[in-house]
Amino acid sequence: MQLPFWLSHKHPKLTLDNHIVQSRATGDYNCVAWALGNEDDWYEPGGRSGTTWPADIADSDGIGPYVQLFAVSGYEECLTDGFEDGFEKIAIYGDDEGFLHAARQLPNGWWASKLGIRHDIDHLTLAVLEDDDYGHVLMVMRRPRAEVGQ
Repeated sequence: MQLPFWLSHKHPKLTLDNHIVQSRATGDYNCVAWALGNEDDWYEPGGRSGTTWPADIADSDGIGPYVQLFAVSGYEECLTDGFEDGFEKIAIYGDDEGFLHAARQLPNGWWASKLGIRHDIDHLTLAVLEDDDYGHVLMVMRRPRAEVGQ
């Protein structure tokens, strides 16, 4: 069995052993919304039709507005991407020009990403998506995990 060509071409570090496809392809939401646990919006600054962006957060593609967006949702910068019981984490990927991708950590320690208009995947590490498309992890943020029933 092989990875689909588009996936192995865009993300060459992905293998059959380090990720699992979890959804059908959809353009209903993007990686930022997915990291926030939202499957209804496409978060993107710039005011393009069909996108969502809070009016009180800067309208630019740099990493700062995305950090601010996650901070408004209760995340703060942390020093490690390792699993910490009681916390949920997100990772912000980018390059010298700014933001490129966001992922969220799952309760089992794996990470979850929405690949553009394509699938949601679970991936073993953040490093498997560090590539020409998504750049490198620039920041990891965390917030206390909400208790079930609250």
